[in-house]
Amino acid sequence: MEEIGLWKAATRRLGGAGVACRWRRDIVAVALAVSAAAVILSFSAPYPVSVWFPPSSAASSFSSSSVDAGGDLSFDGSLLPSSNPLPIPPPSLSSFLQYQDPVASASTPPPSPPIAPLSSSDENSDEEEVEDSGGDLKMPPLWRKSVDASNSTDSTATTVPPPVVASPPPISKSDAVEGKSSNAEPKVPPLLPQIPVWLMSPDQQLIYAKREIDHAPLVLDDPDLYAPLFRNVSVFKRSYELMERILKVYIYKDGSRPIFHFPDLKGIYASEGWFMKLMEGNKQFVVKDGKKAHLFYLPYGARQLELTLYRPDSHNINDLLIFLRDYINMISAKYPYWNRTRGADHFFVACHDWIPVWLMSPDQQLIYAKREIDHAPLVLDDPDLYAPLFRNVSVFKRSYELMERILKVYIYKDGSRPIFHFPDLKGIYASEGWFMKLMEGNKQFVVKDGKKAHLFYLPYGARQLELTLYRPDSHNINDLLIFLRDYINMISAKYPYWNRTRGADHFFVACHDWGPYTTKSHDEFKRNTIKALCNADVSEGVFIRGKDVSLPETYIRTPRRPLRDVGGKPVSQRSILAFFAGQMHGRVRPFLIQYWRGKDADMRIYEVLPHRVAKRMSYIQHMKSSKFCICPMGYEVNSPRIVEAIYYECVPVIIADNFVLPFDEVLDWSAFSVVVAEKDIPNLKDILLKIPLRRYVTMQMNVKRLQKHFLWHAKPIKYDIFLMILHSVWFNRLNQIQV
Repeated sequence: MEEIGLWKAATRRLGGAGVACRWRRDIVAVALAVSAAAVILSFSAPYPVSVWFPPSSAASSFSSSSVDAGGDLSFDGSLLPSSNPLPIPPPSLSSFLQYQDPVASASTPPPSPPIAPLSSSDENSDEEEVEDSGGDLKMPPLWRKSVDASNSTDSTATTVPPPVVASPPPISKSDAVEGKSSNAEPKVPPLLPQIPVWLMSPDQQLIYAKREIDHAPLVLDDPDLYAPLFRNVSVFKRSYELMERILKVYIYKDGSRPIFHFPDLKGIYASEGWFMKLMEGNKQFVVKDGKKAHLFYLPYGARQLELTLYRPDSHNINDLLIFLRDYINMISAKYPYWNRTRGADHFFVACHDWIPVWLMSPDQQLIYAKREIDHAPLVLDDPDLYAPLFRNVSVFKRSYELMERILKVYIYKDGSRPIFHFPDLKGIYASEGWFMKLMEGNKQFVVKDGKKAHLFYLPYGARQLELTLYRPDSHNINDLLIFLRDYINMISAKYPYWNRTRGADHFFVACHDWGPYTTKSHDEFKRNTIKALCNADVSEGVFIRGKDVSLPETYIRTPRRPLRDVGGKPVSQRSILAFFAGQMHGRVRPFLIQYWRGKDADMRIYEVLPHRVAKRMSYIQHMKSSKFCICPMGYEVNSPRIVEAIYYECVPVIIADNFVLPFDEVLDWSAFSVVVAEKDIPNLKDILLKIPLRRYVTMQMNVKRLQKHFLWHAKPIKYDIFLMILHSVWFNRLNQIQV
């Protein structure tokens, strides 16, 4: 009777698991399925799996199947005719318990809590599904203890193993024999999968592998792996084992050589070539059917992409970007794999510097650039950059390289001439006009799609704003403020870019003295926008050092020849100690004239240069013949004489408290200029004479070396004034980013 009771409980379990009912009409089919499952599970089960079958006569005892409310199939009745004894007895309790001790000593699975008994009311009901600890995989309980004699037709309560599953978690022998009951069924701990890994879909295999790695067994002493080298050697080893056992990679065959399928095995970029060679020649991981793959390899070489498509010295990688964009669009249209995950399971291998940055979003590129600059490699001897001119030449060079490689600028097309898109290239405010002209004509940095941009240029001229809207002698600039306020409100309503950062990635360039004041009617415009201003006065509360840019004020007399008269005399031919001539603007110049005009032959200090003096030596000749050129502020802190002094190779003496000097974020002005406080004007000659000759010669040579960074060209050249201004905007934008 004990054996018959065991067999009935086994058939109930088989039916509740929804296995046997699918082949109820043919007991031979059930037997074959059970055999296959046992063989499959034997690959992963940590202990032997017992399988047994009823005799062929038992097939007649199948009854019609039914479906319960939960949707599981079950069947009624017994697989065993009540009149015939079993010629092959089912396994006894002792045959099951012989595997208990080895299992209990294993590290997995963990010991199971007591299992609730099966009552008589469970005979014709399906097993309820129990959710594992992962929350995804559901599986039926593998067995229950039936011990309540009063609620069971069996005379003896016992524990029965399932007919076809991996052996259950261990139970104590005392519990199995004594048949202790429990009022509530506990949660079953995670178990081995009910199907082998090789029958799972690729997505299921990845989930299985992830769970296995999360519960990796402890590795204490592996002869092939030295634990201190790893963050977690146990996790690595389990992950590596699962990769060897599971991973399949599909390689796209599209694309022609040399960009695709052409490994470059030599040089500093050889890593990408060697990986391509070994990956394409691999038979363990590579599959021809993409439906079986977990990963998809894009087999191109970044180095070959550069050699094939890049035009040397163009500083333009748009052709490379377009090529890869079209390639991705092609495979996403031709194959179903890319669109399934939007490329999340695709990968490429690139050792060339350019490739990874292309695929980042603009915000990610800025973060990448900031980190690169923070860890800039040391520059010891660059033929194009003289280190003493810079605060940190290594930081500047790395930042400039990244600007050339990454920076994209969007220019708003809105706004009518002459205020917008109308560069004024002549006069003392020419800097804003020259920048506008070169920026709008640039193809390296400018993009038409604002989504790809890091910076957004507001292309208006402060000088043209004054000429168009200001009423002479009204001393009222409200019309200008209201005009710019309405313009900012318009672009912020029309485009998504301003509101994304509240204007923090927008910039404008203004050399007119009123440039900073025209922002005051719009709070975000004043507070957040990067302002490139000639009037870089920190005392006004508008210019913010480290965010805004001090724009060099360049006086361009002949737009067709902006470099006319550039150059100066050698030190030995500079007979004048100091020179100044100019209008009496502002608070400093009258003070300078009061102390030094006509009082010392070495100090050539004038108001407007007298005609009798100009006949013998022009203004420019005076600057070319002077050791020091005095550059006092006018109405505002800025003065075109600073750049004029650099053009004529005269050491500038700057007198303007609260003035942030041009390109102050990268240049070390103490190497090539003298800054004198306004209160020290009476001591000006003594200050200049105390500078040793050797020191002066060094400063004058530095001015000559610095000159190229302040020159305008019809077509920008590396490190010239246009690119220096753009770099300062780029550099200060990066300074605002928190990594």
